[in-house]
Amino acid sequence: MLLLSPFLKWIVYPSLSTTGYLRQRTCGEVAVVTYHGVQPAGYKAEDFVLDGALLQREKFVRQLRLLKSRFRVIRPEEFLASLTGEIKLPKRSVLITCDDGLLNHASEMVPLLQEEKLACLFFVTGKSVTDPYSLLWYIELYLMLTSAKEQNLTFSLPDGIVSAPLTTLAERRKAWLTLMRAMSRLDDRSRHERLAAMAGELGLAADWKNRYVHGEVMRQRFCVMGVPELQQLVDAGMNRGSS
Repeated sequence: MLLLSPFLKWIVYPSLSTTGYLRQRTCGEVAVVTYHGVQPAGYKAEDFVLDGALLQREKFVRQLRLLKSRFRVIRPEEFLASLTGEIKLPKRSVLITCDDGLLNHASEMVPLLQEEKLACLFFVTGKSVTDPYSLLWYIELYLMLTSAKEQNLTFSLPDGIVSAPLTTLAERRKAWLTLMRAMSRLDDRSRHERLAAMAGELGLAADWKNRYVHGEVMRQRFCVMGVPELQQLVDAGMNRGSS
């Protein structure tokens, strides 16, 4: 995954996260409302940078109902047909999409969308097939840095040595942005190896990820879907794309 998606998600979108965001498209009278997930029941959001893009269930339902009352919410198939010229979309058309492919999309979002009789285009990553129920790499990096015991980081990357203080949360977030830009240029294997090495440099225990991967609530919050959940989307009448 390139830098653009996490950069937009974690730097640009948080200020709009309480309402989702609208992107005006060029193909007719249609806007795209994009979400990043719903907080699982029992999850307590404590870090705005980390959790600001996820909505509470009640807010998500209110937004869906608002969209239905004021706009014409279309299905992904209708949007595709409009691109090929088969149909013309009515004014104030809205397409709902969701990025990242997290487990809470299947467990939390899909039932709510079904209750409101709405469809969503879910964009997922290859990790759902190659490395299911794992963390997205830039989320793993953020969690590593904010959980680190060390107060300084000196780490070698292809672009050079990264040296950053980690005394405050602000410094850790700044280091995250620097590392994210550099590591976005690596292939998946190299990035995985560097993350593993960095965990040791930061003084993290070998099992530091267990609470995110094996605890049910945290798993729903942080891990990507697997093939069964992708099939669940299809069975629920939702559409999938690849990001």
